[in-house]
Amino acid sequence: MRKLLLLSLFLATSLCAKAQDFPRLQKFSIGESGFQAYLPSYPENLELTWSEDSSMVWAGDVEAGGLLFGLVCVQLAEPLEDDDDLQLGLLESYLDYLQEAFNVIESAGYGRGHTLESSPGAKGVLDYWVDSDGYTWKIKGWINTRYIAVLYIGGGEEEPNINGANMFLDGIRFPE
Repeated sequence: MRKLLLLSLFLATSLCAKAQDFPRLQKFSIGESGFQAYLPSYPENLELTWSEDSSMVWAGDVEAGGLLFGLVCVQLAEPLEDDDDLQLGLLESYLDYLQEAFNVIESAGYGRGHTLESSPGAKGVLDYWVDSDGYTWKIKGWINTRYIAVLYIGGGEEEPNINGANMFLDGIRFPE
């Protein structure tokens, strides 16, 4: 019985230490976009580009705790209709495009129905990817009539702490 108690204590301590390895997240403004996101540090490689339709696109990532935290924030050139199917279809098309850029070889499939507390009009889509290097990624995309945000975490040898990953993926703040 004593050995079982010691083993349980050791496992609990190990799990707590593992959870503490997840980097501390802080809220950062994303360039001049108006977006804010919770990240381990500011993405020094943040880049502003324009898409073919003149939408503004900010993209960057941060490596911390053996993981890559990335985001793509888009201010659409023209507002979308307030139509859930239209918006989610556009978001899923954008995620399809990113799958090619990430060399994704496996995808769990898009899970709709996610909501963002800080932006009630935003709709979310969740997916899990495996790239050609065997790295796993957890992806969450958000869309409303004016903006798209895609956040991704992964690329490490191990799965990220689920609570920390969710705080990151759900921590985006749309411009007001």
